[in-house]
Amino acid sequence: MTSAWVRELNRQAVHGSERAHLAVQRLTHLIGSPAGLLHPALLAGAVHSRIGRRRRPAPRPPALDMLAVIEDPVPSQVGAEQARVAAATRPV
Repeated sequence: MTSAWVRELNRQAVHGSERAHLAVQRLTHLIGSPAGLLHPALLAGAVHSRIGRRRRPAPRPPALDMLAVIEDPVPSQVGAEQARVAAATRPV
């Protein structure tokens, strides 16, 4: 029962419920009490989402798209570049 309720709260969080998100995060990080998962507003939100129309999932943040464009250098190339610089600056 508990895992099904947490899944429902996660579903609400994905669809934009800040209250559901914070409740699950508080429990996950052992900051809040399990009783916080049974707040009347969370229960009402779950009933409303099951009976009524669900909201669309929260959109992907634009910053993630910008980060996807930036390419990280290949680690082997980074190591080769560092070795080249170290060899060039080594005293003879």
